[in-house]
Amino acid sequence: MTIQDFLAVDSLTLARLTDAQLREIATGGRKIANQRISRLKAAEMTNSPAFQALPAKVKSAGFKTAGLNRNALLNQIQQQQQFVRGRTSTVVGWKKEQVKAATKAAQVTRGLKSRYGYDEAGQLVVLKPGQKSALTQKQVGKYWDLFHKMQQDPKRGGSVGSPVLQKTVYDVIKENPRNGVKSLEKILAERLDEEYEQMQEERASTAEDIRRGGGRRL
Repeated sequence: MTIQDFLAVDSLTLARLTDAQLREIATGGRKIANQRISRLKAAEMTNSPAFQALPAKVKSAGFKTAGLNRNALLNQIQQQQQFVRGRTSTVVGWKKEQVKAATKAAQVTRGLKSRYGYDEAGQLVVLKPGQKSALTQKQVGKYWDLFHKMQQDPKRGGSVGSPVLQKTVYDVIKENPRNGVKSLEKILAERLDEEYEQMQEERASTAEDIRRGGGRRL
């Protein structure tokens, strides 16, 4: 059985198979999946996300089909397919994903340096009018963690805009240098809520001014 044939078997097809046919599919999937598991272990790449998502027993001894009833075989085939579909279930695939991640991290670092720069002590330097401020490298990690979390929140980062979000995250970290990420996230959420409400008030005020101005012109 080829990998393509194994992955092409859907749940409706599986439901129509006899027990013998089902076991044959599970056996083929077991061989494919266990080969990948063995190669990841041999390459000492068990930190692969696809491998880490496997049940503990499978990580240890691989997939086994002996003695399984029909329902158990169906469940195992689904697990096998999910693992094999994973881009990081092969040594080559996991290496490619690591290269992608490293490239992305390097791009982020370059972008960060071009925007802020680092001083000789390895601190992130943010230039403001008449002022030079810095974040430590540890705080830079907190900065990006908080920025991405809030950026995905439509009410907060998604509404106030990236420039406002960047400045607010930076200010919160600078004002609370010893706080952990959880504490900073709470403070940041409250600050962004205030920013959002202020923006809404300003928009409403502007709209009212435009309405009144339009009324005078009529």
